[in-house]
Amino acid sequence: MNRDDPQQLDSGVAGMSPGAVVVYWFMSASVARAPLLVWLGLNFAYAGWRIAVFRIYRGKPTTPERLRRWKRIWVLGTGSIGLIWGSAGIFMLQPDSPELQALLAACLFAISAAALPLQVRYMPGLYAFTIPVLMPIAVHLLWIGHTEQIFLAIVTLLVLYGIILFGRDLNAGLREAIERRYQNLDLIAKLESQAADLERARREAEAANQSKTRFLAAASHDLRQPLHALTLFTAALQSHLYDAEGRLLAGRVGESVRALEGQFNAILDISKLDAGIVHCESRPFAVAAVLRRISSEFAAEAAEKGIELRMPHTSVWLHSDPVHVERVLRNLVSNAVRYTERGKVLVGCRRSPEAIRIEVWDTGIGISSSHLPRIWDEFFQVGNLERNRRSGFGLGLATVKRLVRLLGTRVEVRSTPGKGSVFALRLPRAAPIALETEQRDEVPIPSRASLASRVVVVIDDETDVCDATRILLKQWGYVAIAVPTVDAAFEALGDIGRYPDAIIADLQLADGRNGVDAVAQLRRELEMDIPALIVTGTTAPQALTEVTAGGLPILHKPFSAETLILHLHRMLACEPAN
Repeated sequence: MNRDDPQQLDSGVAGMSPGAVVVYWFMSASVARAPLLVWLGLNFAYAGWRIAVFRIYRGKPTTPERLRRWKRIWVLGTGSIGLIWGSAGIFMLQPDSPELQALLAACLFAISAAALPLQVRYMPGLYAFTIPVLMPIAVHLLWIGHTEQIFLAIVTLLVLYGIILFGRDLNAGLREAIERRYQNLDLIAKLESQAADLERARREAEAANQSKTRFLAAASHDLRQPLHALTLFTAALQSHLYDAEGRLLAGRVGESVRALEGQFNAILDISKLDAGIVHCESRPFAVAAVLRRISSEFAAEAAEKGIELRMPHTSVWLHSDPVHVERVLRNLVSNAVRYTERGKVLVGCRRSPEAIRIEVWDTGIGISSSHLPRIWDEFFQVGNLERNRRSGFGLGLATVKRLVRLLGTRVEVRSTPGKGSVFALRLPRAAPIALETEQRDEVPIPSRASLASRVVVVIDDETDVCDATRILLKQWGYVAIAVPTVDAAFEALGDIGRYPDAIIADLQLADGRNGVDAVAQLRRELEMDIPALIVTGTTAPQALTEVTAGGLPILHKPFSAETLILHLHRMLACEPAN
C-alpha cells in the first residue's frame, strides 16, 4: 500500500453503503424492519470505521512491521463486512418466495463482483470478504432443499468459484508483471507496487476508454459462462433420459435455467439499447400476426390465473419495425397478466386517418399517481404481490421506454388503484399488401439427414462450453469441431479433410484475441465467405458495437439450445453442403 491508496479505499468501501440501501429498500416489504435497520446500521458503521482507519494509516510512516499490522487490520475489516453482508443470506432469505431468493442472491453476486477490483490486490482479503458473503446463502438454500433452491445454491457456489478463480488470475498476472519489473525489490515492495500499478492502470484506462464499464462486462462474461454451459448440457441431457421422472426433473432444471437466462437477457436488452446499436427497420406488417403470437405465449399463464385474455381479430396494418413493436406489446401484456388477479386483459386497436392506437387494458391492481413517474425506471415494481420466479427485476417497462423512443413514439398510461390500467401507443398506418409479398422471418428448417455432412467449427476457450456445444451439435447431426483457438481449428479441419460450413466463435478468446478476428482469419486463409455467428457473455457497449460494425450476427450467453440450432439452420438453410 502507498499513501494514495487510502483515498481510493475510502471511496470503494463507502460505495457499499448505497448497495446496502438498495437491498434494504428491496427487502423492506418482506423482512422485519428491526433486523433490517440493524443490518443497515452495521453497514454504515463499517464504512465510517474503515474510512477513519485509513485516514489514520495515511498519516503514519510505512515500515515493514506497520505494513504487516495494516494487512491484518485489512483482512479483519473485509471479513467483518463480508459476515455482515453474508448474514443477509440467513435472515433475509424468504423460504416460500423463489423470486425473492433469486433477487437476494443476485444482490450478493453484485456486491461480490463490485468488490473484486478492490480486494484482488491482496488475496487473503478477497477470501475473507467473498466467502462469508456467498457461502451462508448457499448453505441456507441447500438446507431448504427444494429443487429451485438446490439449483440456486449450485449457481451461487459456481459464482463464488468464478470470482475467486478470476481474482486469482488477475492477482497472479499482476504479481508476475511486477516481479519482472522490480526483480531487486523484496516482497513488500512488490505488493506496494502491485496495488499502485493496478490503481494507476485502472485510472488511466477509465479516463481514456471507460474501463469501468469494460471491467464489469468482463466479470459478467465470466459469470455467464457456467450458466451457459449448464443451459446446453441440460438440453443435451434431456435427449438421454427415457423415464418420466428423470425427464420431469430435467425439465424443471431447464425451467430454472431459462428463468435466469431471461433475467440476464432483460439486463442485456437495456445495455444494447443504451449502447445505440439497436436500429429500426420499418416496413408494412399486419398487427393480427403479432397479436396471435403474443396471445399464444400468454394464454396458458392467463388461464392458470383464471383471467380472460382477449385479443380481438383486427385487419389493420402498421408501418413500423415489427420486431420492436412486438417486444413492446409483449412486455405490456406480460405486466398486465402478472398484475391482474381477476377479471381480464384486453388488447385492442383504435383507428384514426393517419395512425393506429394500440391499447392494453387490464383489471389489475392499478398504479397510484405517485408511482406513475417511476414505473419506467429500472428495478421498480408496483405492489407487493407474490410473483413467480420469472418475474425478473422490473426491467420490462424500462425496456419499453427505450424501444418506443427508438420507434419515434411514446406510451400513454392511465391507471386507477384497485381497478386497473391502460397503456397505449400510436403508430402510423400502412396499406395492406398481398400476403405473398409480406416479409417473413421464417426459413425452411433442414432435416437431420441433410445436416449430417455439415461441418461447424466452434471456437471457445471455455472447455465446458466447447464440450456442451459439441455434444448438442452432434445430436442434431452436424459434424462438430470444438476447439479453443484458430490454429487448432485449422489442424482439426486438416485431419478430416473438410472445409467448414459455419463458424461459431466466442467474442473473448484467450491471449487477448477475439472471435471477430478469428472469423476473419478463417475466411481469409480458406478464401471462403463462411457463414459465421459470434457468441458472447459481455454487455460492454464498445464490444457490441465492434461486432455489429463487422456485419456479424451475435448471440448473447446464456442462450437456449433451441436458439442456437435455429440460428444455425437459418445460416445454412440456403447454403449447399461442401
